[in-house]
Amino acid sequence: MSGLTAVRADELAVLAVFDGISAESLVPLAAQLRPLSAAAGQVLMQQGELAVSFLLIGSGCAEVSHTGDDGQDTVVELSPGLIVGEIALLRDAPRTATVVATEPLTGWVGGREAFATMLEIPGMMDKLVRTARQRLAAFITPIPAQMRDGTVLYLRPVLPGDIERTTNGPVEFSSETIYRRFQSVRTPSKSLMAYLFEVDYLDHFVFVLTDGP
Repeated sequence: MSGLTAVRADELAVLAVFDGISAESLVPLAAQLRPLSAAAGQVLMQQGELAVSFLLIGSGCAEVSHTGDDGQDTVVELSPGLIVGEIALLRDAPRTATVVATEPLTGWVGGREAFATMLEIPGMMDKLVRTARQRLAAFITPIPAQMRDGTVLYLRPVLPGDIERTTNGPVEFSSETIYRRFQSVRTPSKSLMAYLFEVDYLDHFVFVLTDGP
């Protein structure tokens, strides 16, 4: 699963999770990581198990599945450049989800010492806490709400990717919705929409109603 090849800091610097961080700042972390290679279908982490490491995905994709207390399963796809396993280490708690490689995957593995080193990199603590909040929000089961006309909608937190679906997808806002939210009949600007979706799940928390769970 892993080899003995030295990890280069410049390989880490191109990952999305380290956006804005120089390769020089990643040298101490690189020295504490080991390469990872996993086959499609390989279980990388198991919900409920003790957390002793985190993964950085270099290439390939993985599926994150969380089973809630109500038995509902939530599945999220992870793409290259992301970190996984950080939530349990930040909270010093068991794994919150199971992670399975959905295709041949390569990356890097780090233990608790490497994680502590990563947290010392300026800006990384805020990045990881923000990522953890986003992922935990994705595990919240949408709440069904019935409208006066009998229509059933689902209330859930805004999630990463919602802004792309709203600005580039088939989503449209009615004039009534726009007026109620913005007290104006004008369509909100892209910059305002970006602000609304830029939530931190602490001081800025946004819920949306969708037509499906």
